[in-house]
This record gives sequence, C-alpha cells and structure tokens, in this order.
Amino acid sequence: MKILSDLEIKEIYKEYNTPKHVILHCIAVSETAVRITEALNEKGYNFNVKLVRVAGLIHDSARVKFDHGGVIADKMESLGCYELADVVRTHMYYELNDIKHIAEIDLMCLGDRLVKENIYVGLDERIDYIIEKAIKAKEENRISQILESKRTTQILLDEIGKIIGKPVDDLFKIGEEFGLNYKLQ
Repeated sequence: MKILSDLEIKEIYKEYNTPKHVILHCIAVSETAVRITEALNEKGYNFNVKLVRVAGLIHDSARVKFDHGGVIADKMESLGCYELADVVRTHMYYELNDIKHIAEIDLMCLGDRLVKENIYVGLDERIDYIIEKAIKAKEENRISQILESKRTTQILLDEIGKIIGKPVDDLFKIGEEFGLNYKLQ
C-alpha cells in the first residue's frame, strides 16, 4: 500500500491551492481520527494509523473544487494510492459502518464529524454547524439526512466508548485546537 509522504502532502496542498484554514481543518481531522484509532488499537484492533493520518490530512485538500472528494481521490489513484482514494472519495456522504465492520474510512470520517475548522467540538456542535450551513444554503431538505447521520454517528461513538472504556470525548478537550504549531515533516 502506497501512502503519501509529508512532502507529497505539502505538494498536494500547493497543487490545489488549499487555503490555510482548510489545511488546519485537515490537520485537526487527522489528529482526531488518529487518537481514536490508537485508542482502539490499544484494545486489540489493528487499524493502519498511517492510512488514517494521511487520509485526514488530504481529505479536503481539493475543497475549492466541485466534488472535492472525487477530485482528490482521482489524484490519489493517479499516484497509485488506491487505499487513500477509497477513503477520501465518499467522505462527504459516507454512511458509517457499525462497530463490527469498522474500517479506516469510518475512523477518518468520524474525525471529520467531530471537528469544526481546527477545533474539536464533539458531535452535537458539529452537527448544529452543518445544519446551519444547510439552512443558509437553502438546503433544508438535507436536515433529516443530517440528523440520521448524527444518530448513526452517536451509535458508533457509544460503541467505541464501550471498547476503550470511556467516552470518545474524554480523549479530547472540547474546544481543543489542532494544527496551530503542527508542521509536516
């Protein structure tokens, strides 16, 4: 499995003119997803932490483009990073698996659903933010879908909490900022 290096990630950001606030968001999603992944791995799971980390770092790197998940997934395929392509392609509309079928894509998407910009806010505040955006975009028809996504996400968070022995929020401080001092190697 080919995974991007930090230098290649920086090049992706340059190629897609990824705004700084989006890079900080990607860093926060990556860090959040990695923490959850490592907590599960400590309990006997064997997730690929590098895949989760890099997927988080690139998932929104083409956000300035229409279908940014597809754009960056196509780029990953062109580089031979097929697993990364699979993780980022559908992250915007991905339906989380239950705990029995959880995979790296679920962990990256879970990180994305708990972070607003570069701050860990937890599920409630993140979903409120997404609903607000839908209302501003006059997409009220998406609200029931968003609320269903919240319900399934909460179920997965609860299942992970049982496995790791504490609520997922306890791995973080609400309002914790990421990426302010982060540098790709």
